[in-house]
Amino acid sequence: MRGPKKLQGHKTLVERKSTGAHYTPSRLSDFMTQQLLKSWLGVDKQSLVKVLDPAVGDGQLIHSLLKELIKKGFINIHVSAYDTDLEAIRHCKQSLIAMYPEVKFSFFNEDFLEGFLAKKRKKKYDLIISNPPYVRSQELGAELSRALANEFNLSGSLDLSHAFILAMGMSLKKTSKFAVLVSNRLLSLKGAWALREYMVDNFKVDHVWDFGDSKLFQAAVLPLVFVAGLGRMKSACPFTTIYEDKSHDSSKPLEMDLFEALDKDQVVNYQGMTLRITQGDLDFDQGEHSRWAQKTAIKDGWLQEVEKHTFCRFGDINKISVGIKSTADKVFIKQDWLAMDENERPEVLKPLITHYEAAQYIAEVNPASLVLYTHEYRDGHKRVIELETYPKTKAYLEAHAKILKARKYLQESKTRRWYEIWVAHDPEKWKHAKIVFRDISAKPLFWLDKSGAVVNGDCYWLSSMGLENLDMIYLALAVGNSRFIEQFYDAKFNNKLYSGRRRFITQYVKEFPLPNPQGEIARAIIDLVKKTYDLGVFDDRVKEQINDLVDQAFGV
Repeated sequence: MRGPKKLQGHKTLVERKSTGAHYTPSRLSDFMTQQLLKSWLGVDKQSLVKVLDPAVGDGQLIHSLLKELIKKGFINIHVSAYDTDLEAIRHCKQSLIAMYPEVKFSFFNEDFLEGFLAKKRKKKYDLIISNPPYVRSQELGAELSRALANEFNLSGSLDLSHAFILAMGMSLKKTSKFAVLVSNRLLSLKGAWALREYMVDNFKVDHVWDFGDSKLFQAAVLPLVFVAGLGRMKSACPFTTIYEDKSHDSSKPLEMDLFEALDKDQVVNYQGMTLRITQGDLDFDQGEHSRWAQKTAIKDGWLQEVEKHTFCRFGDINKISVGIKSTADKVFIKQDWLAMDENERPEVLKPLITHYEAAQYIAEVNPASLVLYTHEYRDGHKRVIELETYPKTKAYLEAHAKILKARKYLQESKTRRWYEIWVAHDPEKWKHAKIVFRDISAKPLFWLDKSGAVVNGDCYWLSSMGLENLDMIYLALAVGNSRFIEQFYDAKFNNKLYSGRRRFITQYVKEFPLPNPQGEIARAIIDLVKKTYDLGVFDDRVKEQINDLVDQAFGV
């Protein structure tokens, strides 16, 4: 049986990003259907089965579900399908009605969430299957974002799919099940902690699949599938992960269909990639700093051993901060400042560190990379510069006033000036040696900067300000760049992007462990890193020595 008629003129990547539409591949929709029906106890085959897809798109999910329901003998089915895309509804309606004339359909060219709220959550369904749109708060707009957050008691970085999950959960009967495809950001996004907490208390999740590196979508979407019903979550819920394993000998893995290989731990070749499939249990905690991760006996035992040898964490050294964010980079950050006439060049330019210079241990600041920095240390505090004090800076900023004044969120604050950088830091802190690390990378890239340069928002930094010496900084450099920390990250957080890239952000890095700096092995690490940093060359031999010492320091 052929799938639903494909939409004429598929959306471009830009259009899909703005609407959140990423249509479900047929093989994935078949898998979701199989897992949904495996989990559902069902009803009498003569009884009415009410089905919902609140963001139907091209209808692939409904097609897969109807195909299986009819194959199992269900003859009385009513499908409710919603989508804000009129063309999607038209084509979906035409193809599904033609293929399933015995099924009753109700198609709605409207926003399911708006209708859900207006109808006061009265309608309940037996089966819900959905790939809700991925639209983050900055693309939703402030008004809609606030309305959804208030209605569903959400907080943090709201994604439209989060509101869909809650609305679908509230549309279930006690015996109902729903299968949902969302971004795997749900597992660890700090702003989604309230949603995760709600799910723990209100949904019995039967299984979670993190398809990480499977590249099932054309866009850079890392899909997560879960099947759940009403109830309370149990920590024993099965959790399967699929991530690329570049360390494995690619000549050995079996060439297999990915979806047929998901039932056990194994390494397979799939579409030219070596993927490691790992089975475990869902490990979750609650509270604002909670996350969901995969728990296995090996990971659990390994982390326990690390904990025994942990003296403190990166966050205990000093505050970890993201770099500056201007929200108008083309005005504040340029590579051709030095080409300007000296009589026009702003007086407040400072050297800028970006991810382009990232490296392990040592990195050079690009002399051409400068930022117009609108804050200074004055009267004992960080303060915004006074334009009258810097006439060339004033002339330059006023020439770009239209762009800068268009930043409505800055103007709405009422306490900020139109020409400010949005996220700035105390210039006094830049003077101290600091660890800088790149936000997104496959390998950890932590380096020590003593230049006093400003750190851009594509990197994070940890200052040595207030420390008696740099011993803890040298120790953190060694741990941050080690193979040990890659293992720790994957065991503790398991938040990867495509091709094994990791997110090195405050919420993770502040929890990186450190051994006792007074211990014999830790002292050897500190001395080796300091000596090598002073020499200026970290070759592979030295890095391997440091790796071995870090492993020993944590007993692994």
